[in-house]
Amino acid sequence: GFKVKGISLNANEEDGYAETNVEGEYYLNGLEAYDKYEIVPDKDDTPLDGLSTLDLVLIQKHLLGIKNFDNPYSYIASDANNNHSISATDLLELRKLILGIYQQLPSNESWKFINADTEFENPHNPWDYEENYITDSLMYELDSIDFIAIKIGDINRSASIYNGNNGIEERNEDTEYLIANNTIFSNQEEVSFDLKAENNEIITGFQFTLEFDPAILEFVGVENKAVDLIKSNINTLKKSEGLIMISWNNASGTNVNENESLLKFNFKSRSSGILKDAVKISSQITKAEIYNDELETSKLELRFEGEDYSGLKVYQNTPNPFSKITEIVFDLPQNDDVDIKIIDSTGKILLNNHRHYSKGQNSIKISSEDLTKSGIYFYKITTSKSSVVKRMILIK
Repeated sequence: GFKVKGISLNANEEDGYAETNVEGEYYLNGLEAYDKYEIVPDKDDTPLDGLSTLDLVLIQKHLLGIKNFDNPYSYIASDANNNHSISATDLLELRKLILGIYQQLPSNESWKFINADTEFENPHNPWDYEENYITDSLMYELDSIDFIAIKIGDINRSASIYNGNNGIEERNEDTEYLIANNTIFSNQEEVSFDLKAENNEIITGFQFTLEFDPAILEFVGVENKAVDLIKSNINTLKKSEGLIMISWNNASGTNVNENESLLKFNFKSRSSGILKDAVKISSQITKAEIYNDELETSKLELRFEGEDYSGLKVYQNTPNPFSKITEIVFDLPQNDDVDIKIIDSTGKILLNNHRHYSKGQNSIKISSEDLTKSGIYFYKITTSKSSVVKRMILIK
């Protein structure tokens, strides 16, 4: 098995104390001969280590009979509420940890320790186990008293704390993206966007933190599309801080098509802005990742539709803010027809420049005379393959 460091062990609570080293070894010294000792390991930290929505997929597969557990330790790791059974309640408890609703499990510790000498009469009903080791009468040095460490919720044993184990879950090196349309919005507008699949695939789950600027957007709600969220899949307790946490899974897998909407998010704007500057997917509370039908894990990020990641680069206008003239510089990966729009905070197009530009660096100068008054404006540069929006400030 894996060697776990940082486990504390007590002999009769006060007679002896030790902590496992990096090799998972410990030494209890100074114990009196002929005394009876109860050795009890303990570790109740890092509740999220090794726990993700992928573990919920594995538990759900077991509960639905799709793929049953093949060892007693998976049963014990799944028992989040410590009632010696596995049910949907355990999924709810573990998901609250993932979503940041819980900081610790209220009815269980983060780790269980099973006496390594335990023989399970029924591996599928493994609740009659010993969490300690009792010496009847200590008469000689004991070379080895071993325990098996079980991280609650970590069904695939991916916890980093297992010494020598960097996580055994299958993880893709590639990042997967959810796609959204970039939009410009004015103050007090309804602002909605769909999170769409980048490719055709079967997904068994995902989790992420949706970050948004609460000074610019107010969260209204989320609508189900290809994915069916229920109340327990989402944590909105920190929406005033600009944080929404989501954890969703389907053990049978959900088949999604390219550009198909998974979820639709609804906001109300508190000021004008650009969506891509106000919203992102992160791992601030709930780690951003997605799982395919092979139970492989990939990082998850948000990409805005139309943004060209292979060449087009648009720089911030200079100077900014400006009072008379400002210059917008952009790089093209190829000769192309380019549409340049200047838009005010209400969405009105004030300037529309359309012409053919050469590959490489190009620029256009904007005069304050073309604009109506001081304030925030947006410039949108569109090529045959992509589009980028940035903001600029005029001070007259």
